[in-house]
Amino acid sequence: MSTYLIVLTNLVLFLFANGLDSIEFTNPEFPNPYWGPISRNQINYTVPDGYGTIILFRQFLVSSKDCVFICSANNRSECDNLCGDVMDHRSVKKALRVKGSASITVVSTGSSDYCFHSGVFGVIMPYKVTNPGYSTCSGVIDLSVESFYFLVSHNYPENMFQFGPCNVHFQSLKRIRLAIYFLSTSVTLDKPFVVTGISPNGNWNNQSFSGKYVNDGDPFALYYSKNVSISYEFAKANTTVQRGFYILVDEVEDPPVTPASCYNEGDYVLKAGELRWVGTNGYGKINYDSYSDCYFKVTNPFKNHLSLIDLSYESEKCCDTMDFDGVGIAPYSGGTYQGAQYSFWNFAQNSTVSMHFQSDGVINGPGFSAKFYDIDCTCGLMKIQLNDSNPAYTIRQPTLNSPTYCPSLNCAWNVTFPVDYNLQIGFQKLNLRQPTNGQDVLSVMDSFGNIVKQTASSNTDPTSLLSTSALTTISLSTSSDISFIPAQYGSGVIVNMTIVKKDIIHREIKFTDQLMFYDISTNLFKARPSGTYEFLVSARDSTKFVTIYFFYITNQISHVDIFNGDNPDPSLKVNPQFLQNITRTGSPTTYTSTGPVLLIRVQRNTDYKNFGQDFQAMVTDLTSSELKVHNTPTPGKYYEVVSDREFTIFHADDIYYDKQLISSLAYSSDTAEVFKGLTLADSNLLSKYTLPTYIFDRYLVVRNNASSSITYNYYFNILGNIQIPLTANPKLIGTVMTSDYLPYLLPYTNTSQQISIDLTDGEEKGMYIEFLKSSNAGQGVIHAESFGKRISSKSFSGANGTFTMELCCTEIVIQYSAPPGPDNGLYILYKGGNLICKNSSRLSLGNLLVLFFLLII
Repeated sequence: MSTYLIVLTNLVLFLFANGLDSIEFTNPEFPNPYWGPISRNQINYTVPDGYGTIILFRQFLVSSKDCVFICSANNRSECDNLCGDVMDHRSVKKALRVKGSASITVVSTGSSDYCFHSGVFGVIMPYKVTNPGYSTCSGVIDLSVESFYFLVSHNYPENMFQFGPCNVHFQSLKRIRLAIYFLSTSVTLDKPFVVTGISPNGNWNNQSFSGKYVNDGDPFALYYSKNVSISYEFAKANTTVQRGFYILVDEVEDPPVTPASCYNEGDYVLKAGELRWVGTNGYGKINYDSYSDCYFKVTNPFKNHLSLIDLSYESEKCCDTMDFDGVGIAPYSGGTYQGAQYSFWNFAQNSTVSMHFQSDGVINGPGFSAKFYDIDCTCGLMKIQLNDSNPAYTIRQPTLNSPTYCPSLNCAWNVTFPVDYNLQIGFQKLNLRQPTNGQDVLSVMDSFGNIVKQTASSNTDPTSLLSTSALTTISLSTSSDISFIPAQYGSGVIVNMTIVKKDIIHREIKFTDQLMFYDISTNLFKARPSGTYEFLVSARDSTKFVTIYFFYITNQISHVDIFNGDNPDPSLKVNPQFLQNITRTGSPTTYTSTGPVLLIRVQRNTDYKNFGQDFQAMVTDLTSSELKVHNTPTPGKYYEVVSDREFTIFHADDIYYDKQLISSLAYSSDTAEVFKGLTLADSNLLSKYTLPTYIFDRYLVVRNNASSSITYNYYFNILGNIQIPLTANPKLIGTVMTSDYLPYLLPYTNTSQQISIDLTDGEEKGMYIEFLKSSNAGQGVIHAESFGKRISSKSFSGANGTFTMELCCTEIVIQYSAPPGPDNGLYILYKGGNLICKNSSRLSLGNLLVLFFLLII
């Protein structure tokens, strides 16, 4: 049988077997290593009728996604394939076969592992379908003619169905190697598998093998000098365990007098932070030399340091090995590598690591490259004091210029800085390993041990943090795993820290009997976006305490520091853990001081870009038995609130500060007084006459002058350029206001608004209008209309309580405008007048609608 060598390129080859021709094929780089995805190639192999196609492999070590497919030309559904490190595993067959002619394709089916691999060396040959035998059962085989031979059992990789005694003799002018990849016999049924010959050292050697999976672990090799005989006989019987063998027989050159050397052999002592590179010559470009015998010994002399070994390794599975010692913990400190080990990192558990690499004289591989790093496992400076003269510091792990950090780390860096400074933390690098056991975790904690940030990921948001706590702890804890594949690699962390002086906006709030509550919301921090808003709040006397009500979430929104005292001494700071879960609907989350003074500092949290930064809260020295606070975060929804407190406060929680909010409050009581805004000033008392249906403000305060409880129905919404119908009081009395009356929005803006008071029960009514306060700079015109026809108009400017108007009509239209200012605005009383008007039946609805058309300029 003739044999032809085909080096695969990007071609489709059409080959005819001529009945008995075999073809060797390899990937283009073979016998040198290849890297990356294997090139796609195809061979079409034609055999005569009654024959099939089989591929037997001498070498098959490739990336896990690189494959060889074989499909029958006669039946495209009859296909088989092999992928990855085939020669590494006893249980994986070393052959592919189909009936008839075949199409053989070498292809990458996925992303490469980007390691250096030996490649593929296969032999395509025909076989008889009725009697699939690939090896002779008797005679002499001269390896000086055929340098290698496949000794493969009948019908491999399936069970045999031809049995009988076999005796095969191999001869050569050189050495002979038997690489046994698979050998399995039945102890009770089969005769022993006997190998007889003279070993290279001149001794007569007769070895007998018998039993299930003789090579249960790795394949092994037997070496002989010039001649070797093999005899075996399998019994004709069916067994549950596959019997047979797959043996590569090679002619091998005699070893040289001096073995081949490697790169940086010998003993070496690492220097601090040093990288020591060892390996086979030309790794990644050429295969290692035959008959290599290389010894390495690397010692790390430093206390609390470890040696990291970055190893890439691949050799012929059966026969070229590297013995390691010192990597693990005794008695498991050593091991033997052979075949495809792939790239990995390993932390040596001993100060000295030794490596001994040996190869025989045939079928080499990429070899190995090992980088020895000295890794400092100390944490560095653990107590870091930052101040004006030392404003910055950088935490590095690993501390040296190393590719990664140590296992089993428990580092905690305590950073202190003055109370009037912030700590800006920047994560220049955050690349943590992904260990098999446990996690590598970086944490940032405040002075109470609360976790501000914690991540076990390499991709993290945010990339910077602002700490307002004068004591901040940054910790790194790592898994005890000492071995990592490339997907788990992590280069470590670099954390830059700088202190920045706070821009403090100070405000003192002293409660009195006239001022018992105060809003400390920051209006989206518009006044000073980078400022620290500081509120020093004092109760009316030393027997009272200050309570803060939180209306808006603070977690990832704002930094809030609370101190039980009049200064920001860290010992007075309140544990902010309770702020992680702010209750917004109904009774809000509160904190009450331990004394009569509370210091509150608030800053924007710009670390998280996906949230609007805001802070909404109020303070008071009233107790919970005196005051009930209801917060409403949802516009357009009615809430029923029952309160028996002397004071009840309603707050609309919304961050659209540039939008007007309208609040509505309904209740049945003659003892309640309602104030617009967070005040008890007489000027803001609204219930003196009748409560407006809609009130422009975030706050409403109710003072209950009786001890009985009151049921309130509260509602708020966002007012845009829309029409709002209002149902008038059945007694035909009510009040309306413009949006600039006691305005709560800052800055003040121009106001232009139209108010329509419509009587729609089908008859003219006598209507009475009274201005309850001066409109100051506000001015406008009042129109009286009857059934859509304007019958009179009257201008006003600076109108006050002396301005009244009484007339018969079905509608009054008030057109109003005012420049920006705190003292403008209309507050109008409307009610049925004393005039007797003629009747009309044009409309039949007996209700009064007030329509607002709002345009804020």
